[in-house]
Amino acid sequence: MKPLEVERPWIKRKLGLKMLGSVIVVFIITFAILALFGFYDGGTINVQSINVSFSDQKIKTYSYAYGKETFSTGKKIVMNIQFNDNGINSTVDITGVKSMTSGFSATLDKPSVQILKSGETIPVVVTMPAQNYAGNLSLEFIISS
Repeated sequence: MKPLEVERPWIKRKLGLKMLGSVIVVFIITFAILALFGFYDGGTINVQSINVSFSDQKIKTYSYAYGKETFSTGKKIVMNIQFNDNGINSTVDITGVKSMTSGFSATLDKPSVQILKSGETIPVVVTMPAQNYAGNLSLEFIISS
C-alpha cells in the first residue's frame, strides 16, 4: 500500500520563504521609521523637585516638587522657577544662576530678572545631562548687591 501524500503547494512555490522575507522587510522598515522620527533619542531625565538657594544669605533656601514631565538627555528647555520671597519685602535683582547638580547647566533666559513679589516665576534655560537622571535639581541664583 502506498502512503497518502498531503499536497502542500506552498512548499513548491516557496511561499514560506517569501512570507519570512516579507516579515523581515516590514520589521526593518518599521524600525527605520521609528529611528527617523526620533523614538530612540536616548536616555531620560526626571526632575522630581527643585531646590532653590540664593547668593544673598538673607533669602532663605526652599524646595518644591516639580515632576511635571520627562525630558530627553542633552536637551535645552526653559523652566519657570517659582520664587518664594520668605518675608523679603523689597525688590530682588537676579543677575545669574548656576546649577549645583552635576551634569546640568543653567542660565537666565534674560540678562537679569527683577522680582517684585512672591509667586512670580524666574525663566531659566536648563541643559540636561547626557546620562539618565532621576532626582532633585539644585539651582543657586546670584543676587546683585
